[in-house]
Amino acid sequence: MDAKYTFVKVGDKRNNVFDKNDMQELLMKWSIKGRLKIQSYCFNEQFHMYDNHQFILDFFKDNAVSSTLENVNSSSEWKPVGTTAATVEIEQVPCTVTSMNFFDRLQETGQVATKSGKIVKCFGEPIGDFEVWDELRKMLLDEESDNRDLFSTSEKREFIYRLFCHLCLGGRLCQYEDVLEPYLTVTRILYKDLVSIAKDPETKNLITTSVVFKVVAKNKNGEAYFPEDPENLQNFCYLIIDPVRRVVTCFVHQFGGSF
Repeated sequence: MDAKYTFVKVGDKRNNVFDKNDMQELLMKWSIKGRLKIQSYCFNEQFHMYDNHQFILDFFKDNAVSSTLENVNSSSEWKPVGTTAATVEIEQVPCTVTSMNFFDRLQETGQVATKSGKIVKCFGEPIGDFEVWDELRKMLLDEESDNRDLFSTSEKREFIYRLFCHLCLGGRLCQYEDVLEPYLTVTRILYKDLVSIAKDPETKNLITTSVVFKVVAKNKNGEAYFPEDPENLQNFCYLIIDPVRRVVTCFVHQFGGSF
């Protein structure tokens, strides 16, 4: 069956989080500089939620995408994947948060961070690929954490929470922050750049108009190639669809060291 949607690459999204020197320093410190990328494409047909799987499959089958969509290779270079997908696995990611007040509770109890924003330390322990030395990362990774219920299950699925989590965990050589502010600042800038927000004409309240999916593209052998090794929490691909502007943005990261 012919593809319903076709795609054209637009200029790589550039934003403050990648341009400003202080943000570059943070990304380097967290060992994710040069390992995450934002790439955008416009598309021809109107997007409908009921057609989301077809849309995403068409995206990864499109030759214009496979020849331009880049990922980090084994030599730590960004190169086009050069592969079209046989199948895709998708998960719709809620994207409803419109205020950074969402994270205020991290400081309200004093158990994750103090009122001044200092992150509370704990005894070190390995959890998966991460060495955890504070209550923030323990909350993010440990289902037995005393703070596991600070955010509900549905809130933890929110795109902004996932962005925050990815930044806090970082890459292989991550140097963790002692205070919350840098994580919150970069989360806010990234979220604002990736997600479209508008005012509801009836309620006058702010609403998100973007639709977000977490995606794994697989080749004809059933092997995940975008992102590679998706079992790692820090290997991710999110597609953020703006139905109004007809633009789909790919936000991808591969776990490793900075370069």
